[in-house]
Amino acid sequence: MTDEVGLRTRKKLRTREAISNAALGLFIERGYENVTLSEIARAAEVSVATVFSYFPDGKDALVFEQDEDRPAAIAEAIQTRGDGASVMDAVEAFILSRGPFRKGNAATPVQRLIAETAPLRAYAQKRWAACEPVLRSALAEESRRPEDVNVRALARYVLEIPEIAAQDADPRATVGQLFTRLRAGWGIA
Repeated sequence: MTDEVGLRTRKKLRTREAISNAALGLFIERGYENVTLSEIARAAEVSVATVFSYFPDGKDALVFEQDEDRPAAIAEAIQTRGDGASVMDAVEAFILSRGPFRKGNAATPVQRLIAETAPLRAYAQKRWAACEPVLRSALAEESRRPEDVNVRALARYVLEIPEIAAQDADPRATVGQLFTRLRAGWGIA
């Protein structure tokens, strides 16, 4: 039974990867807006229904790392931060470990595709916005304040940083600059 479960899991992972690779190849070759789900399904040798079963959010989801539950991942980064590190430090490090913000990371074709495609930028922002409740709670706990308008605003501003920085020539440096400004503005430098 264990071998069968392992085989099933491996087959699902291969199918997911085939769909994702087919989509990315088509998007990069022809542009996101010029590719249909039917074309992706054909290229991956699966049905459109199979594409939706693996990627229920549709075309947008095909471009992003889907195995990550972003709110859970950011919560873990906050909970496991080192001694003396603030919530802001943990979130900054978390952002810097992703996509175009990784150290020494030159923009990949996928990152350029995201930066140049409005629906993909919106989807990326939606994924960051899903972290707001986790971040609000952590900021409120750390500052010993209620989740008031100030805490909500800070959480929202922090989660806008990836969108703003991804559009800049040096995304990693921009992340650092924006965190520095937010810390100073909120008196948490």
